[in-house]
Amino acid sequence: MGFEPWAWPLENKAVNEFVDWMKVVQEEAKAALAKAKDNMAQYYDCGRTLVPKYQPRDQVYLDASNITTICLSKVLLHRQLGPFMVEQQ
Repeated sequence: MGFEPWAWPLENKAVNEFVDWMKVVQEEAKAALAKAKDNMAQYYDCGRTLVPKYQPRDQVYLDASNITTICLSKVLLHRQLGPFMVEQQ
């Protein structure tokens, strides 16, 4: 059914040492990538703030950038619409 690879370990000692060395290097690379991922996540998250929790009867403003209005000129539009009262969470 096609080519069957040889079973490890081979009789050649140099090949076995190289395979073992490559496994060690691969594990070190995976550990370095995991550490880099954690460091990047830490530095990215340090500038983030938590999302505010709005309760019913709080008043909020809406960003008007994606809301269609009847105003013909985008320059004359308000940047925020509101205040609107939160009815339910």
